[in-house]
Amino acid sequence: MRLLLLLALAAAADQARPASAATLPELEQEVVRRAAERDEARAERQRLAAEAAPLADAIAGSADSGPSAGRGLTRRLRQLDRLAVRLDGTEQRLRDAGRGLARAAAAFERQAQLEERMLLERGQRDGAASVVSELAALADARRRVAALAAPPTFRRPLELSLAALDGPVEIEAKLQIVRGERGRLAAREAELRREESLLVARLRVRREWARDLGVARREGAGEIELLERAQESAEDQLRELNAEAVAVGAELARVRQWDESLVQREREAQQRLRALAPRLVTP
Repeated sequence: MRLLLLLALAAAADQARPASAATLPELEQEVVRRAAERDEARAERQRLAAEAAPLADAIAGSADSGPSAGRGLTRRLRQLDRLAVRLDGTEQRLRDAGRGLARAAAAFERQAQLEERMLLERGQRDGAASVVSELAALADARRRVAALAAPPTFRRPLELSLAALDGPVEIEAKLQIVRGERGRLAAREAELRREESLLVARLRVRREWARDLGVARREGAGEIELLERAQESAEDQLRELNAEAVAVGAELARVRQWDESLVQREREAQQRLRALAPRLVTP
């Protein structure tokens, strides 16, 4: 009789559980799915940016557009415009995927906190040993989700300084680290310069499009309401691209500043090695 009562209570609890409630493994799988969507959009964005880079470089080296623009420049502007439309769509997908990933990670964390409280209460009741493995598994799941949800960041270079007792071996080891970090910064600077060039070209295309829309509105060439909405959309895109350009410029300045600091460290290390050299050859 007692067994039947327990089964009935368990069934009632299961029915009372909301249909939308998900288990922690299910929520983690949702994070994995959202992260895959983000990574797919990011890879597509990188592919399109690489495809657009030669056009952006060619446009940057051309004279200003307008009545005097050559046919080659006009053709490249149109080609970049088509690529820019695809880039805009891909970047929107990337933003949407990022927001979806953030929501999925937040839902996982809410459930993780709930399960953690339940485990701690059970540990107080039954002893810590009864929940230690489950708490460890929960911590592992949290680390996996945090790694997936974390936005990509460029690690600043390592801070290195010479110690008073450093000898040639220690100095050479630090020099190798400095040179490796400078190589990483150089690669990042090249990447940012390509991104900056592409943004400048996209801004140029979007400004011309916004200007054409403004002329069409003033001349009443078409449905005014549609032209107004299109111009507002073009101006929104211009603001977004300007904000991206500012962010890229700021990171580029940081990377160059970090490299200048490493150049100074490299110079100091080389001077120290030269100062030590006479001692090493003294009989």
